Amino acid sequence: MNIKILLQITLLVCSFAVSSQAQSVSVHDNFFYLDGQKFFIKGIGYEVGATPGQLPWNHTFNPTQLNTDIQRILSGGFNTIRTWAPFTQQELNFLQAYDIKIIMGIWIDPGGDFSDPVFVSNAKTTVSNVLSYSKNYDQIIGYLIMNEPMPETIAAAGYDETAALWSDLIQIIHTEHPNRPVSIANTPNGTYINPELFDFSAYNVYIYNPVTVNYLHRYRDYIHYLGSLKTPGQPLIVTEYGLSVSPAGPGNWGYGGNTLTEQAAGDLHMYQSLVNGGAAGSCVFNYSDGWWKAGNEFVHDNAAEEWFGLVGYTSLGDQTGQQRPVWNTIKTFQSAIITQPRSSEIYDAPRCLLRFLQLTAYRN
Repeated sequence: MNIKILLQITLLVCSFAVSSQAQSVSVHDNFFYLDGQKFFIKGIGYEVGATPGQLPWNHTFNPTQLNTDIQRILSGGFNTIRTWAPFTQQELNFLQAYDIKIIMGIWIDPGGDFSDPVFVSNAKTTVSNVLSYSKNYDQIIGYLIMNEPMPETIAAAGYDETAALWSDLIQIIHTEHPNRPVSIANTPNGTYINPELFDFSAYNVYIYNPVTVNYLHRYRDYIHYLGSLKTPGQPLIVTEYGLSVSPAGPGNWGYGGNTLTEQAAGDLHMYQSLVNGGAAGSCVFNYSDGWWKAGNEFVHDNAAEEWFGLVGYTSLGDQTGQQRPVWNTIKTFQSAIITQPRSSEIYDAPRCLLRFLQLTAYRN
């Protein structure tokens, strides 16, 4: 069979839905496995209660809003939501009705003093309080205990003290919710952190920051580089990537100011590149715009951080939002993600056929 035709056939391989929730989670052979089946994470960042006029950390339970958002997320081909702060028990009860997996954040201040006994004690209490109920929910397939700790914060507290804090928090989760992998959402500035501290490798990676991502390595090769740092067999998950369409900013795939076309093309480029770079999944940033991020949740400011959404809100009273063109771009791409053979790699005919026969259709 002609190799070009063979590769075209592979593009027709689509994911299939499995309605049962995961009972066991493991990480090995560079992937997540749910009930023994390889699981490619098609994720999206989701902040419950982040609609116009609301603060995520001060929202009330809104089942109508949750239903609208999760139904849309599932219709976009996503199988996982990533959070920064934990869902409440009431929210997790509600989400059991949906076949959506969760990588749940537990917000421990990344700018805190990791060597301060009071901070450490409070962090342990926070994790223990969350695990007292989250341990009962199989939809949670992993935890992130910190987001983007900066090198200067770690240096001020001491690396050993920081590692000890993470290890203690991980141990609490392993004890209370066995077989649930734990990590932090790291950044390119934190590549010196020992990956053996964690169960999987997770990075927030944007094409424009730092410049080494796109101007030295290029995005695909940078993801491959991050994969080379992790412990063998660990999966690498890109826990944030995306582009802002804020009115102000440089555009051209930079931090803010991108057109709708640039957002769609840039997000697709990063998604394709992280797959070809060897990541075992990702979580695009973000489901919707965050009006609160510049300090006033009642006004959609020009700040780049407020405009990353695949869904945008038209007014203060808009609680549903409108899908931007990037939504369908991502939906189309992840309707069939092929991880082997990777784009631009060369395979002879026998090896190409073998790879084709080994392809796995990933669960939604």
